[in-house]
Amino acid sequence: MTSLNELQRLEEELLRRERENKLKNFKPYPKQLSFMNDGHKIVALFGGNQSGKTTVGSAFVAYHLTGEYPSWYKGIKFDRPVTIWVAGESSTRVRDTLQEKLFGQLGEWGTGLIPKQNMVGDPIRKGGIPGAIDIARVRHKSGGTSIIQFFSYDQGREKFQGSTVDLVWCDEEPPEDIYKEAKMRTIAASGYVFLTFTPLKGITPLCDEIMTNSEDMYGVHFLTWDDVTHLTEEDKKLQIAGLGPHEIESRKFGRPTIGSGKVYQFDEEDYVITDFSVNPKWKTIGGLDVGISHPTCAVKLSIDEESGVGYIHKEYKVSGETSIYHAYKLRDWPCRFAIDPNSRQRSIASGDSPYKMFQDIMGDDRLILADNRVNYGISLIRAKIASEQLYIFESCVETLKEMRLYRFKENGDIHKVDDDLMDAMRYAVTGWDKAVAITELHRQHEVKYEWKPVNKRVGY
Repeated sequence: MTSLNELQRLEEELLRRERENKLKNFKPYPKQLSFMNDGHKIVALFGGNQSGKTTVGSAFVAYHLTGEYPSWYKGIKFDRPVTIWVAGESSTRVRDTLQEKLFGQLGEWGTGLIPKQNMVGDPIRKGGIPGAIDIARVRHKSGGTSIIQFFSYDQGREKFQGSTVDLVWCDEEPPEDIYKEAKMRTIAASGYVFLTFTPLKGITPLCDEIMTNSEDMYGVHFLTWDDVTHLTEEDKKLQIAGLGPHEIESRKFGRPTIGSGKVYQFDEEDYVITDFSVNPKWKTIGGLDVGISHPTCAVKLSIDEESGVGYIHKEYKVSGETSIYHAYKLRDWPCRFAIDPNSRQRSIASGDSPYKMFQDIMGDDRLILADNRVNYGISLIRAKIASEQLYIFESCVETLKEMRLYRFKENGDIHKVDDDLMDAMRYAVTGWDKAVAITELHRQHEVKYEWKPVNKRVGY
């Protein structure tokens, strides 16, 4: 008959095995599984707060490090040891969340999602951050050893240079330069990048690029509170207590702060001002939206560099004319134009693109290609207005009219009716840093020529 002590030891052993091999019992929610099974080179999981995005990311990393894939897993697989980078917002946050999820608490290595039996020696500590891991080695099913290394965004882009890795996991949205560097690290190994984050920064350039997904470059997934069962109704209420509607959208549904209704939800007195005489020395840039079946529109933005404030003070909206007509009309505006990139498409009737027609009449240096990321441009204009950096002259009546009517549809897309000046304004504001003073624009037209005699003795 089994003694009580033997039963107790058996129970303790079972608990130890369970504690030191949590990966074996991991079961993803359906939305988490879709994310894990995605075969794109770059996969993004937008998740609400506490929805389990970091947990599924940790399990994903653990499977690749060990090569121990469950039967239900249908995603990418490595049949060899791998090198994986894991990155988060700060060194302490990486230690307290990602590292703990993967390895367990300090002094209890092997109680995270990486099984203790797969750990090879003790992890190498990171200098200057108590308890933080720099590099750890994990035994792969093939017999070799996988490498995992931890990084943080506050280390800067330079720390992400140089190496070739199989997979990079960014938990929470990375700065754009670090994201680009992370992609570069995986190219040589034909590797993968995956991101898990709650988009609390709104529509950033990276968010817009991923969500637009124009060339099907990304696998895009959403994990909301409605997709998980571990959050109680009380948990949810506590999470959103005191938050505004836009924050609730991000924290609950994992979606950037953008939705249905009026796009620019400001009182007009916040951004409309009485006309004044613009200083001719200020830097300027025009935004140009070329229309064929709709109006061709332009706005002019002038920027006071001392205050950092910009002013939309001139507008142009004309229908039923050719690109040549518009080019001659706008040529007299003393500024460079950020023009819609789609204007480079050739017209069937003329054989030339609108861009080429404007270029021939205005000159090569008067046009630059605009940044055409819609949600990013909207977020930038919102930020400029909110921070009192952008105003519109009251004489720009058509621009103001479009702003009043500029709306989102229920699915978050722009309602594409009478929005041509809004497009032109986006092009101008996203080209803010490319604005030049009139004197600089004129200087670019000067021919720099120094006469020298062919025969120095004769003098000519």
